[in-house]
Amino acid sequence: QGETIKDLTVDMCFKIGTETAKLHLLTKKMKLSRKNSLSVKSWINMYSKLEKKINQNDKKLISFNLLDVEKNWPQNLPIGIIHGDIFWDNIIFFNNEVNGIIDYTFSCSDFYAYEIAICINSIGFDKKNNGMEFNKSKTLGFLKGYEKIRKINQNEKNALQILCKGASLRFLLTRLIDFNTKNNDAIVTVKDPNEFLDKLKFFQKNLVSEIIFK
Repeated sequence: QGETIKDLTVDMCFKIGTETAKLHLLTKKMKLSRKNSLSVKSWINMYSKLEKKINQNDKKLISFNLLDVEKNWPQNLPIGIIHGDIFWDNIIFFNNEVNGIIDYTFSCSDFYAYEIAICINSIGFDKKNNGMEFNKSKTLGFLKGYEKIRKINQNEKNALQILCKGASLRFLLTRLIDFNTKNNDAIVTVKDPNEFLDKLKFFQKNLVSEIIFK
């Protein structure tokens, strides 16, 4: 029962944070495991299929960050079941409370901090002047809500820069594939990949830890 809300408030982001952390803790004892087929090792292959369709400036941006992310992808962070796609249109609100999180198509076993990075990408930006602008208040709201339930350790905080870049690349590349693939039978709604070009540029220029942890 309820509805999705595109223009999230800071309080809503806080509540999404608490529910995300609850998901991570509630599934800790589950023995289910599923490899993330859309993680870092798959991105170079995706990019190679798209390279000829991308302009020169975007090629430089994507290829540079792909190499950086692959080289510096973290190891040995806390891992478990993640949703993998917590965007506003997968969150149901009723009476201003989160009443459900839907669409577990991409749910898998991966770093909890990677889920956090996905959420920063998905709900920590606003559309402004035909581009995406980082919203510190919404991001901090989400993180405070998350840490009310589960503390983010220092290694996870240190890894967020690379993980946020990685999340930007993952959704940029899959959206580019959807955008460049004509399939009249597909039930996937094609979404704007340029949003994640803006987010990738932001994470390339700005240190996440300095913005949100100081």
